[in-house]
Order: sequence, then C-alpha cells, then structure tokens
Amino acid sequence: MRKVFLLLVTFIGFSIITNAQEKTRIAVMDFEAGVGINQSDVDGISNMLTTALFDTRRFTIVERNQINQAIKEQNFQSSSLSPGQISKIGQILGVKKVIIGNVNIVFQEYNIDVRIIDVESGIVESTAGKTIRQGSQFRENIAELANELVKKISNDVTNVKTNIQTNSKDGVLINGVLWATKNIEASSPEDLGEIYSWERAQSACPLGWRLPTKRELSDLINYGSTWGELKGVEGRFFGDEQQNLFFPVGFNMENGLAGGQYWCNLQNDYLMFTNKEVKMTNYSYSTGDKSVRCVKK
Repeated sequence: MRKVFLLLVTFIGFSIITNAQEKTRIAVMDFEAGVGINQSDVDGISNMLTTALFDTRRFTIVERNQINQAIKEQNFQSSSLSPGQISKIGQILGVKKVIIGNVNIVFQEYNIDVRIIDVESGIVESTAGKTIRQGSQFRENIAELANELVKKISNDVTNVKTNIQTNSKDGVLINGVLWATKNIEASSPEDLGEIYSWERAQSACPLGWRLPTKRELSDLINYGSTWGELKGVEGRFFGDEQQNLFFPVGFNMENGLAGGQYWCNLQNDYLMFTNKEVKMTNYSYSTGDKSVRCVKK
C-alpha cells in the first residue's frame, strides 16, 4: 500500500506541475487545399490537428467560429489572407501564435506543410511538415506533427514533456509508437505472460505488431518511469499520469531486488529494470528467456 501511495503522490505532483504551466493562446486557421485534394478533406485535417494540439494541454485554442467572425468583421477574404492580415486577426483574438498551412497529395501521399506566424511581429516564425501515406494511421501521424509544433512554439524541449499520448483500443501511444498494454500471452497488464528465448521472440508478436527497436525502448526509458504496484503485482510504470504502461516483474531475488527483462529487435540488447533502476543492457553472452512487449507504428 505504501508503494501505491508513493506512486499516486508522484502522479498527482506531476499533474499539479503540468496544470500550473501557463498555456499559450493560439489560433489554427483553415488550411488551404492544394494539388489533388478538395477543401472539405483539408478542413478535416486542420480539425484533427486542432484536436491534437488541444490534447497536449499546452494551449488555449480559439474556436473556429471566433476566427471566422473576426475575419468577417475586418472584411478580409479568408482564402487570401496576407501575413499582415493574419497578424491583425491574431491581435483581435488575443493570441500569440497563428498556425496556417496547406495540404497537397503527391504520389498518393498527403504532404502537410505548416507555418507558425508570430502575431506581434507578423512574420513566419517557424515551419513544420509531415508526409502521410494513404492508408496509414492518420491521427497518429497528425499527433506527431502536433508534437513537433509544440516544441517549436514552446521553444523549450529540455524541461517539458511534449509528446502526444492518445488512447487506442489496441494500446498506448507514446513518442509516436503504439505500445501493447500487456505482454504476449498475458491475460491482463499485471500478468507476466509467457517468456521467450531470442529465437522464439522473433515470431511472438501477432500480425501487424513487432518487437520494439533499441531506440524505441530507449525513448520509453527517457520518457520517465516509476516503480509501483498494479493489483498487487510489482513492476514499473512508464509514461505519465494520463497515459502509462505497466511492465510487471519477471524475477524476485533474495536480496529484495525485483525486476524484469524485455527483448528488443537486436539479439544482445534488451530492457532491464529493477526497483532501483531501468536501463538498456547489452551482453554478447545474453541467454535466458525474457518477456515480450510488442509495438506498432
């Protein structure tokens, strides 16, 4: 119970710090339709980006009807706004940044180009882009684009976690990677499931899923973790208070050390955590069965 309490205190403390951060007030304009795409589809893309930016909890976003009303009151043409006019609209709305963009389809790929206009100076402060292949996970890609915009707008990527995490029926999205919520052959997140040799681990993930790369596991470690319990099972929570993954322990030692080992896609590299630390480990003589947590991207 004490460990559970400490975990809750950690999460609540993080939430208080996050909510205490001042939100930047921004406006997202309707994006322009370019080659191979109609305006209604582009409107849907700009709406998805607005939602993704809002979900970061870093911004206060002006409603689209307020933007349209300001444009109408100034007798501007929404389809041909100059940077100066956009800056003027931003001043009326009381925002610091205005996001504009356009979308083109080239070779069956959506090419989204975004520009951030600083309202005070009226100049394009920064740009970002994303290419999304038709048939891919659109919202996940838009979330990644929103994450890039957060970093550019905040200009503070060192001390603030800005990666988008979204719920999914399949798992939890962290750093653009969708993580399964439980181990292979596990009945629940706290269940260890089956452990695998390196050879068997190669084909353990179901269709559409795969072993995580060394970089993906390293990014998960760097995102942050906390030792705790889930339904009486010890393990490590990766993520934050909104979105997190639970990795249950796979071993307990007489000296009180408990932890787990999880394969990546490289034979001698794996994630190892204990109640004291978490790290990527590399041993050329690595043997023994380990747990498998699958991902897809």
